[in-house]
Amino acid sequence: MSQERKLDRRAVLRRSLGIAAGAAILAPTQWKKPVIDSVLLPVHAQTSGSPSTTPGFKTPTGGGPDAVMINAASETRTPSGGTSVDSLSQLTIAACVTLPGLTVTCSAVADLGGTTVNLGSSSSTSGSTGAFSTTINVPPASVAPTAAITSITVICSLAGGVTSPPMVFTPAQLSAALAGTATAPVCSL
Repeated sequence: MSQERKLDRRAVLRRSLGIAAGAAILAPTQWKKPVIDSVLLPVHAQTSGSPSTTPGFKTPTGGGPDAVMINAASETRTPSGGTSVDSLSQLTIAACVTLPGLTVTCSAVADLGGTTVNLGSSSSTSGSTGAFSTTINVPPASVAPTAAITSITVICSLAGGVTSPPMVFTPAQLSAALAGTATAPVCSL
């Protein structure tokens, strides 16, 4: 029996060496980088990706503007030595970030056709979907007549130094916010 076993082992060894020699003959002499045209994920993998772990700003679900001025208010204010005007008193900005629980601080500046007015800043925390909104209460000393505003620039930042690109809002977007017809972006993680 041990002789049969020995013969079997020898036969297996010979076959293994034969296969290895055949593979060496058929193997290319130089390896080349494979070319991959595309990778197709199964449907469940396309929708079940893990959320980002890097704090940052992101485009809303379904596209649309990265940030929306969802609300604004005005009141009559009198600049020093001037006459009373309808002035921006409050604005609410909404956008999406990559993680829940992030503290977001936004600052706004109004352009009055070449003259800028600091509108102030405000902080809030992003919710479970990455959505946040923050309301900036314009200081009483800052007079920004709504009719004279040519644009409002908002820059938001996260703790750790990540800053959004400047978000520039037009008079039409301000009008929608003042009228209460603007809608917040839809965010998802």
